[in-house]
Amino acid sequence: MSEQALNIQSADMLSNDVISSLNIICSATGLGLTDEQKVFASDFTKPTISFSDAGTGKTYACAVGLVHAQSYHKVRGEKICVLSFTREATRLIADRYKKMRKYTFVEGQVKFGTFHAICNKILHTAWTNPQILKGNIYNEDVPAILRIMEDVGIDGANEQWARNVLNAINSLNSSFVFDPEHMKQMYIFQQLKLDPYVFNKIRKKWFIRQQVMQTIPQGDIPLHCFYLLKRNEQCAKAFHQIFDILVVDEFQDMSILYVKIIEELTKSAVVIGDMKQQIYAFNGASDDIQNEFFKAYPDARVCPLTQSFRCMNNIVDYAVKLEEPNKPLLSAFKGVCDGGAVKEVSRSELKFDEIADEILNMQQNLETVKQTDIMFLCRNNFSNMVIIEQLYRKGVRFRTSKFKKVMDLPIFRELCIMCEAIDDGYNKDKVWACLQLFDEFKYNGRENCGVLYAMDKDPSHWIDIKYQYKDINMQTVIKIFQDVRELMYDEKPSGVIFMRLLPVYEELIIKQQYWRLDMPKEFYFNLVAPIANDKPYELMRNEEYDKEGRNIQSMKMFDGVRCYTIHSAKGLEADTVYIIDCDKGIIPSEKNMEKYVKSKCYYEAARAIRNERNLLYVAVTRARENVYICYNNELTELIERPEKNSYSYLDEVYENTDKVYTDVEDFLALFSFKGGK
Repeated sequence: MSEQALNIQSADMLSNDVISSLNIICSATGLGLTDEQKVFASDFTKPTISFSDAGTGKTYACAVGLVHAQSYHKVRGEKICVLSFTREATRLIADRYKKMRKYTFVEGQVKFGTFHAICNKILHTAWTNPQILKGNIYNEDVPAILRIMEDVGIDGANEQWARNVLNAINSLNSSFVFDPEHMKQMYIFQQLKLDPYVFNKIRKKWFIRQQVMQTIPQGDIPLHCFYLLKRNEQCAKAFHQIFDILVVDEFQDMSILYVKIIEELTKSAVVIGDMKQQIYAFNGASDDIQNEFFKAYPDARVCPLTQSFRCMNNIVDYAVKLEEPNKPLLSAFKGVCDGGAVKEVSRSELKFDEIADEILNMQQNLETVKQTDIMFLCRNNFSNMVIIEQLYRKGVRFRTSKFKKVMDLPIFRELCIMCEAIDDGYNKDKVWACLQLFDEFKYNGRENCGVLYAMDKDPSHWIDIKYQYKDINMQTVIKIFQDVRELMYDEKPSGVIFMRLLPVYEELIIKQQYWRLDMPKEFYFNLVAPIANDKPYELMRNEEYDKEGRNIQSMKMFDGVRCYTIHSAKGLEADTVYIIDCDKGIIPSEKNMEKYVKSKCYYEAARAIRNERNLLYVAVTRARENVYICYNNELTELIERPEKNSYSYLDEVYENTDKVYTDVEDFLALFSFKGGK
């Protein structure tokens, strides 16, 4: 849909009565509304879509709109519901709403919740005791899917193929991809080498099995809810048009499936989002979500929020330039005022000791030193490790939503398991964990482990026991383990110990198949080097657990400088933001791009590039005053040359790909709905 075709509202359409009502509500807070915000908040009784740029006050305007819907349009509170994906997001709107509601005379209380909660309610209406799982239970699900594959005529399927089929079902269900032509575009489906119609037969049988058992993984909840709303008479009666107004935040991160559920729940959907901040394409977010909304609500009001109250102009201009190749539908984003700075710096140029000292000084002198809010953002949870280590050494309090230790990293997870068994050689649990890394013990039960049996008879350290291993390579492994024990006794640095164990990992555990890892091995070694290279293993291990404990406390107290992933920073802001690891090969992931292109999944590759641009846009627009773009070796092309780079050809692929799919119709037909409705 073009910008010209949109039903864009303007402030001159508002009556004096409406403006007066909005002003009365705002008087309770002492804050006013911009003309854009007034238009948005003026009438939630009509379907509305608000394209809300970063920091444009959507939460405040939404709360005003809710109270106005009750006080001016006389909609009862219990007939209004506000939904988002997280409790925190809905809590922010709820807090604003409750403060404003105190000073107005309105009937009933607006309902606030998450999509997960309302979907759970739908499930419990139809099912007696639904069981929601975090994911597949492979030891039960793999045999079941193998039987289904045999039922549809697939002979000779093995466990790995069955696992891949399960993973594809989960992914495509989450993305609501049922059109065979759409499925063919997806990398995860291509790897199955299955006919899409046969695959859909498997999906149908698997879906029915979930219904019979009333047991489903979290990711399939929306799919079953949509099915129940269409097929189950009790659910249809209980939930059809249950809300007069349904407000949906972070609309851009939904799949088309959510739009279909929204249609069932309300006649007036008010959705708020920013396609430039769509960063969950990997989790089913649809780039066609806005068009699907306009199909459902063709006369919807369009109410852009473009005036930022957060970002200064130079930051806005920089972010918009990064996003331009995606050709956003509306692009009138305006900064709060002149100024702001964006600097691109290599990690070697970044004087991190001085930054850490500055943060420590602020933390220790809250009343006497001017406080500057600083935040560190990374592409993934692992990249935060080096930053956190440097802050830890300086005594700076920090917090991160998902703390990662050295022993959580690929490669080092296995190296640390070996170290633990060497360091505590009388602990059977640690020894067994180590032995399971090797083929000789990987597929045997603990009760059949000869080494553990020998430990019962011989009080020696397990690597000193004379045990006859079946695999001749294990003799070399034991010799290396004995060398490592001596290195530990001598308190040699962990880096030295890891390098001594590395040949064991490379030859017998990963077997030189480093392609199985998400990132090149150098990426992981570069992360661990500043943490481990100058510490004995015991000290390194203890400090990793100490950092983890401190982080738990900081998260509880909302204390410490924030070190988050870009994904977890949505909705946050800071005076100064450091964006870490903006390197070529990391943004975007070179490995992912190679696999898409090699498999000729060009459309999926194009979507991945658009998602990475959105990620950078989100990261930059968290800042009020200063942004530092940090890289280790070579700056990503998406920043260095946003308008023309080696990925630009994918923009043409995206524009020229026919994205008119029949996923909804194919899903309905698969389960034989009358008339495909």
